[in-house]
Amino acid sequence: MQDCVVAQMRHNQYIYRPITTRQIRVAEIYPGEFDDPIAITLHHECFLTDDGTEAHPMPYEALSYVWGSKENPARIIACADNSELEITRNLSSALKHLRYRDRSRFMWADALCIDQKNEVEKGPYVAMMGSIYRRAARVVAWLGEEENNSDEALSLLKWIGDRIEVDFHNHSMRPSSFFLGTSDTAEIAALADRDTLPPIDEGMSISIHNLFCRPWFDRLWIRQEIYLANQSSAIVACGNATLAWTTFRKAWACLLWKPTRLTSPTDWHIRMNSIQGLLLQPNGDFFQSLRAFFGYSQCEDPRDRIFAILSLDSRLQDLKVVPDYTSAVTHMDVYQDITRRYLDRYGGLRTLSECEMLSKDTNPSTPTWVPDWSTGNPYLQTLNHASKYASACLMGPISTIEANRLRVIAFPLGKIGNLHLHPLPPYCKLESVQFMVRELAMALDLGRDYRSGGSSLEAYASTLVMGDMGESYVNHLRPWSRNEVIATVSKIVSQSGNETLPVKLSPIEYECLAFMSECLFNRVFLTTKTGYMGLAPQSTVAGDEVCVILGCKTPMVLRPTADGHCHQVVGPCYVEGFDNGEAILGSLPKGIKRKVYFKKEGPVNTFGAGEIIDPRIKGLVDEETERKIIYEVTKMGWNHRLIQVDMNDLIRQGIRNAQYLDLV
Repeated sequence: MQDCVVAQMRHNQYIYRPITTRQIRVAEIYPGEFDDPIAITLHHECFLTDDGTEAHPMPYEALSYVWGSKENPARIIACADNSELEITRNLSSALKHLRYRDRSRFMWADALCIDQKNEVEKGPYVAMMGSIYRRAARVVAWLGEEENNSDEALSLLKWIGDRIEVDFHNHSMRPSSFFLGTSDTAEIAALADRDTLPPIDEGMSISIHNLFCRPWFDRLWIRQEIYLANQSSAIVACGNATLAWTTFRKAWACLLWKPTRLTSPTDWHIRMNSIQGLLLQPNGDFFQSLRAFFGYSQCEDPRDRIFAILSLDSRLQDLKVVPDYTSAVTHMDVYQDITRRYLDRYGGLRTLSECEMLSKDTNPSTPTWVPDWSTGNPYLQTLNHASKYASACLMGPISTIEANRLRVIAFPLGKIGNLHLHPLPPYCKLESVQFMVRELAMALDLGRDYRSGGSSLEAYASTLVMGDMGESYVNHLRPWSRNEVIATVSKIVSQSGNETLPVKLSPIEYECLAFMSECLFNRVFLTTKTGYMGLAPQSTVAGDEVCVILGCKTPMVLRPTADGHCHQVVGPCYVEGFDNGEAILGSLPKGIKRKVYFKKEGPVNTFGAGEIIDPRIKGLVDEETERKIIYEVTKMGWNHRLIQVDMNDLIRQGIRNAQYLDLV
C-alpha cells in the first residue's frame, strides 16, 4: 500500500481531478483485513482513443450494487493526497467484503469513479457506462451482507443451477448432460420438469424469497450492468459467498417456472413477476416495452428511465441521445424528446401502450401520447406483451401537426357503457379473487352469446387473463389452456352463495387464478355500448372511446376533448375478440390460429403450419415485401417489420371503418 495516513482523524475532502470524455477512473482498492480502514487511489485510464476507437485501460472489475441510504456516510482514504471520500454504508460494506487481504483489487464503481457533484461530467460518463460494464474483466453483483440464511440459499441455487440447462428464449429446461447416467438422473429429470415441485422445503423457500427481495433486484441501472457483462465471468456476491451469474440465473429460471412450496404463494408470484424482466431480458428493442421489462425498477432521477437503457437498445443508440442532467432539462423534456425522435425515425405507435392518464380530471402540460415513464409500472401484469397483435403487422403514416398534436388512423370499437370497479388490494389472497370473479359475473349477462362469437362466459373467462393462454404460444408459455381458464371461472361463478366460496381448485387452476389477480390489479372491467368486454386503466370513465390504432399492438382508451376535435390518451386496454387484428382485417380464416414463437432474436408470429405471413395482408403487400419478411425470420430470426399503409390502401382493400384522429 502507498504511504497514506489511515488513523482515525479527519482528513480534507477529496477533490476530483478533471477527466476528459475519453478517460475513466479506476479505483485501486488496497489490501486489508475486514475491519481496517478502506484506502484507495483513483487512476485515470485512457478508455477511447482520439479517433473514438477503444483504447486498452488496465484490467478492472465493475461493481453492480445499490447505493443505499446517503445518511450517516462512511469515510475512506484517498491515498494520492491523503484526503477523504464519503461513500454510502452499503458501498463501504461491499468494498470491505470484496477487497483482497494480500494484494490490490482494481474496480470501477460509479459513486467512486464519477464526480457525483459535477453535473456536466455525469452526462457524458453515464453515456459511457454501458461500455464500461461491457469491457470489464468481470462484473460483480453485490447483493449485500449475509442475512436471513442467504449463504445456504446461494448454496442451494448453485446445486440447482449446476444440474440443469435453460433455454431462456423458449422458456424450457433440460437436465445437464454432466449428470445423465448417474444415480441422480431421475432426480435431475424431475428438477427440469416445470410441473413438479422443487426439492426444497418451505423454510428454504422463504430464505430464497428473502434473497430475491433484496434491493439490488429493484435497481434500474443493474439491468444494463449485468446484461452487458461478460456472462462467463460475472458473479453474484452476498456476504462472503459468491456464485457464477450464469448458474444463479439458471436456478432462478427453474424456481420461477416451477410451482412453489410456499403455503401462501401470492407474495412469491408477485415478487417473481416484478423482477422477471431482469431474468428474461430480450435482445433488441426495449424502448417499446419499458414498463413490461423495467417498470418495477427503482431509480432516484426519473430521467434515468431513459438514460439507463441507452446502451441496451441499438435503436436508441442510433438516435444519438446524450444524457443531460442539468437542471434546465426535466424528465418530461427527456421523454417527449426521445418519443418524437423515435416516431420520426422508426414509425409505428407501439409506445402508445406505455401511456396512461393517471387522473380522471387532467390537463397535462405535455401531450398524452408521450409516456410518463417516471410512474413505473402501475400493473402487476402488463398488456405490452409479445402476444398482443391488435393492429396486426400494420402501421399508418405518422404526422405531427401543430406543436403537440399527433394524427393517427384509428378503428373505433365503441364507447364505454359500464365500468365495474373492484376492491382488489395489490397483495390480496386468492380467496378474495374468487369472490371478485363471481361478483363481476353477477353484474354481467353471461347467458347470451358474445358479439364476436362463442358464449359470454367464455369471453368473460378469456378477458380475466387478457387472452393470454397456452394456445397463444408455439411452446405453451402459459401452463393453462383455454379450457382450463373456462373451467376455473365456471367453478367459481356457478356457486350461488358466499358460504360456498372459496371452491377447491387444481394446482393449474390456482396458477390461473393468481394470473387473473395480476391482470385485474389496478384495472377496471368494462363493457362497451356495442357489447364487448375488456379491462382498462382505472382512470377510464363511461363515455370514453375504445379504438385500435394502426401501429399500436393493444387497443387504446381515448377521451374526446371538450371541443370534440381531438382525443387524449387514457391508456392501453384489453378487449376480448380484438387480439389478432380483427378490428382492421377481420377474423383469421377458419382453421388458422396465430401463435407466438420465441426465438433468441425475439418473438415471431406464426399462422397455421409454420406460415409467417398473415394470410389477411396478401392484398396489402407486394411480393418483394413478403420475401423480405420471410428472409428476416429465416435468416435473421425475427419479424418485427411493420408494413406501412395509408387510408387509400385500406379503402382499396375494402376496409372502410378507419378514421383520422388527432391525439393531444
